[in-house]
Amino acid sequence: MAESVDRDWVREAGGGDPGRTPVLVETEIWSRAFWRDPDALAWLAAVGPRRTIVTQTTVREISFGAQWRRRGAVVRPEYDAVLREYAERLPDRYPYLNQSSPRLISTIEGLRVDVSLKSLWITDERNEKPKSPGRLEMSGSSIYLGIPIAALGGEAYRKVARAGHPLPLVFDPLSGVEYVRDGRCLVDEEA
Repeated sequence: MAESVDRDWVREAGGGDPGRTPVLVETEIWSRAFWRDPDALAWLAAVGPRRTIVTQTTVREISFGAQWRRRGAVVRPEYDAVLREYAERLPDRYPYLNQSSPRLISTIEGLRVDVSLKSLWITDERNEKPKSPGRLEMSGSSIYLGIPIAALGGEAYRKVARAGHPLPLVFDPLSGVEYVRDGRCLVDEEA
């Protein structure tokens, strides 16, 4: 494993310079990099491997092909092993956040309960099951560590912010759109 991420690691990696703050990278960006999307690859290269954090959530999602199956794409069986290997190698190349520390779990669970009580949990319209609990894990991690999330969609994170949770920053690195900054929603995708 390359490096294990915690609050001390974040403080040292950023060195007090906002331009060097590490970033939690959402699964969709890693999946685009896997499929050789030039914009995703260019952004990851520009930020650099020391500042792009892979999370336990991402490794789980990619390992099970969740990102591709959720979009309805057909994943051929021969890709399964390749996807699992890709996911397992990410923590060897990039800083890794194991989301199982008691304090981080407490933050995530508190967030999950609060957002659920406010009826803001995102559901799949077809079967009313939670659509993306991983986004709550990313939100809790971002709040706990005080670092931004690079994501290709902001609705889930805006719902978390509207529920009163202080997400530092959620932005789309490929378009430059900021969805949430300092706990405030900045754009509405529906508009």
